Amino acid sequence: MNYIARSIGPLFREYLQTFASVLIWGPRQCGKSTFVAHELPHFEHFDLERLADFNLISSVFFYRTQAGAEVDLLIHSGQRIWPIEIKLGIDIRHYDTVGLKRCMEDLKIDRGFIVTRGEEIRSMGGGVYALPWGEIATGNKSSEIGRLVVF
Repeated sequence: MNYIARSIGPLFREYLQTFASVLIWGPRQCGKSTFVAHELPHFEHFDLERLADFNLISSVFFYRTQAGAEVDLLIHSGQRIWPIEIKLGIDIRHYDTVGLKRCMEDLKIDRGFIVTRGEEIRSMGGGVYALPWGEIATGNKSSEIGRLVVF
């Protein structure tokens, strides 16, 4: 079957450069999964109608205190909880780690991650590591990332 290009494709790719996530929503069987698979062949996507996919993301949460400290993602995998902050910037500073470190302290977690557009893995101190989105998105499993992120 030949794929029919959607006119929304360029806007979708633009949104992916601007936002941390993009939701594709529409009626059943209209081509949402096909569209995403075609536009992003190297990305993993979740189809909430597949029970296995729904179960994967049902263990994803966010963290926020009454004082306003927050973390974008808490992923529960096995016996571990992984706090992940997503930053669009390339240059991550220590003040970008405040919410993440608060979460790690409250939940007694020894390692947390900030996903960035940077190009190198950086230790931010206190068990926090900045990870380059480019390596994660392309599936590059460098030994250093593999050593840091063990599910």
